[in-house]
Amino acid sequence: MLLKRRLFTLNAAATLTAPLLSRCAPPSYDFHTGKTAYPEEALPDGDLHIPLWNGTPPDGGGPQGEPRLSSHGALTNIATPILSIHRPDRPNGAAVIVAGGGGYRYIQIGKEGILPARWLTSLGIIAFVLLYRLPGEHWKDGRMAPFQDAQRAIRLVRGHARTFGIELPRVLWRRFLSDLSG
Repeated sequence: MLLKRRLFTLNAAATLTAPLLSRCAPPSYDFHTGKTAYPEEALPDGDLHIPLWNGTPPDGGGPQGEPRLSSHGALTNIATPILSIHRPDRPNGAAVIVAGGGGYRYIQIGKEGILPARWLTSLGIIAFVLLYRLPGEHWKDGRMAPFQDAQRAIRLVRGHARTFGIELPRVLWRRFLSDLSG
């Protein structure tokens, strides 16, 4: 009798919390390959580009026009945050999300995005290069915009780990701080 009551309570709790747990499920994403609004040099060997947000990022705002890449590899004017996936020939089940630094004024995509991605793929690690929103580019969320993008990127990678062939405990985050490196 006591066991039946416990099972009933457990089933009732599961039924009542299921709608809440479904909100935690990873959102669906438009995985696509091909052209993006980013300069070709910014993502030369990424074979899949995933927009972090379907449509406009939270609270809107942001820069107008195309992303700009300087001759030194600094990316600015990011209106559509994305993950660029760099896959190794023989993946080992690990993944790293790489976010280049730049003092939140730009993203140093060359030295702190593409080069680390190439090195990681040479080790069998899938590299996700994050191109995040910059706070000074007129986003309504301002300082929170890059953090929202980072959280979304982590949820996306962890939520779709099976799709990418990743073992869940083996997802890491790497943020560069180029403004402190001199």
